[in-house]
Amino acid sequence: MSHDYLKHGDAIDYTNGGTALAAGEIIVANSKPLGITHRPIAANETAGICRKHGAVFNCDKASATTFAVGDDVNFVTATKLATNAVVGAGIIALGRCVEAAGNGPTKVKVAINFN
Repeated sequence: MSHDYLKHGDAIDYTNGGTALAAGEIIVANSKPLGITHRPIAANETAGICRKHGAVFNCDKASATTFAVGDDVNFVTATKLATNAVVGAGIIALGRCVEAAGNGPTKVKVAINFN
């Protein structure tokens, strides 16, 4: 059996088969984060997306949702907001909080888990 090295997995090509995506959008496949867009991607366009495990992103959250350092951060696919709600229908595991985010701010810093 032969295995050909193609490229490092920190970024992969992604073909957007849906509506246009903004820069910084989390792309979900099979209930897991596949990657995060570097730039806007038009419908039917192929572009690189970030897949670096542990990369830290500022993710949107509801102002009343709070996180402590080390908390699991999950993602609501319908609202595209980070949450501390338990993984289940429409909520996927995203990563770990790396900086406390209290009541009021609408962003949380997350080390993304692409495993």
